Formats: sequence, C-alpha cells, structure tokens
Amino acid sequence: MPEITDELPRLLTEYMRRSEGDGDSPYLRRAKALRHVFINKTPVVDEYDLLPGLTTNTKQGPVCYIDTVGSVIWPELKTVSTRTINPFKIDPEVARRMSRDIFPYWMRRSIQEVARYSDYDTGDYADRDEVEGEAIDPPLKKKAGETPRCQYLYERVAFYIAFIASCVSHTVPDFNRFLKFGLKKLADRMDDDMARFDLEDKQKAFLVGVKQVFEGAVVYAHRLANQSEITNWPASAGRSPSIRRKPFTRLPSASGSCTTSCCRKTPTMAFRSAAWIRSFSRITLPIGGG
Repeated sequence: MPEITDELPRLLTEYMRRSEGDGDSPYLRRAKALRHVFINKTPVVDEYDLLPGLTTNTKQGPVCYIDTVGSVIWPELKTVSTRTINPFKIDPEVARRMSRDIFPYWMRRSIQEVARYSDYDTGDYADRDEVEGEAIDPPLKKKAGETPRCQYLYERVAFYIAFIASCVSHTVPDFNRFLKFGLKKLADRMDDDMARFDLEDKQKAFLVGVKQVFEGAVVYAHRLANQSEITNWPASAGRSPSIRRKPFTRLPSASGSCTTSCCRKTPTMAFRSAAWIRSFSRITLPIGGG
C-alpha cells in the first residue's frame, strides 16, 4: 500500500518559518525554500534501482503539496489507511506532525487561501490572462473572503490523471538548453545576463532564485551518488561480486544502471545520454511541480 509521508511539506514549512522577516522577494524566498528541500531530501537508492532517487522518501507514496491543495487530506489523516477507496498507509507520528504543526501553519498561507482572502480583479492584470491579445479566461472580480465559482469547482475535483509514465510534473523543462549547457553553464549565463543587461529588480531576483534551485539540485544529485556507492546489488541481479560491491562507478550503457558518475555529472555538464535525461527528471521535477 502506498504511504503518505511529510518530508516535502515538513521541509518546506521549516524553511518558510525560518525565513519570515528576511525581506526576500517571493521569487527568491520560494527558490531558497526549494534549495532547502533539495539539500535535506532523503537520497533513496534501492538495491534493484537502475535510476536513483524517488519522488518521496518511501518506495511508493503520494506527494503532499502543502502550499497548494495538500491540506485536503487533513480531515482524513486518522481514517485514510482504512477507507475503502484508495487507502494509504501513514505513520501515526507523521499524521500527528501534519495535523498539529504543518497544516495549521498553512491555513492562511497556501495559494488557495491567499487567493480566497484577497481582493482580485482581472482588470488589474490585463496582460496576465491573455495570449496574443485575446483573453483566455472570463473577467473576474471578487472581494477578500469570497470564493469565486472557478475556485469552488477546483476544490471539488474528484481526481485527475497525471502519472509518471506520461507526466512527471506540471513543469516541462527546456531539455535542449539543458543538454547543450548543463546547469553550471546556464547559471554562468545568468550571471552574464545580469552583468550585461539593465534588468529590473524582479528579473534579477528571479534569476538569482533559479540559481539557488540549481545549486540545491546539484547537492541532491551528489547525495544520490554517495548513497548509490553504498547500495549493494543483490546476487540475483546477475552482477559479478566485484561489480556488486561498487555498483555505480561507470558511465551508463544501454543496459547498465544510472551510475554515480551520472549523478555527479548530470546537473553540471552538457551531455547526450538518455539515461542522464531520465536521471535529471527524477532528481528535479517532482519537487518543483504542483
């Protein structure tokens, strides 16, 4: 049975609490929060894994996006493991932390609640809901505390399908640039852009934030590499004893595992290996989506 964990909401809450009053822009604060998640996320590498890393810190489990709609599970923390439809395991201590510490912090801080308790008028953001000059959403004007019909419907969606076979995240990276440059060179290009062009403060803050996330992804990749080096292949995997003792020491082949070298080089260097692309997707996308 899949298991609910609080790793992502717990780490995100840790940083958001710690950073209150720091004066960072929303872009930079969010980026630093994601960096904190990457640096502290558990590097899980199972003995049979050909690619390192998992979306959560359990072998199979859902991600709780506490800053969006993750709180919908709050009323079911005590019954989710025994419900008839779609049950999940949950450790009692995890349920206690989520109910008493994590969810209360986000009661007025999630995107849903910030939207609910804010005045809003699409007329104030004329360019934000238009594509090629045409509005893609109907006009909306609301007072703080009101729940518009669109949000009401969104909060009552029964389910949607977006599984890893077809969709790792809500984010689709520019793989062409990533393959060509790697994260290190992309970060260097951001530094060059900030030095050469007269960017607005919010544009600079955005680029600085992206660099923060890149740094976190690199740290997490190296931690996966370290974990891979101490993970032993079982005899049933068909490797020789010498390879089982040091399973992730070479570059990946068509039939080989995603190696320590793959984890260490994927985030920073330009590359051509499909295995490296898969590794990057597993390392970065599930954290930032949602």
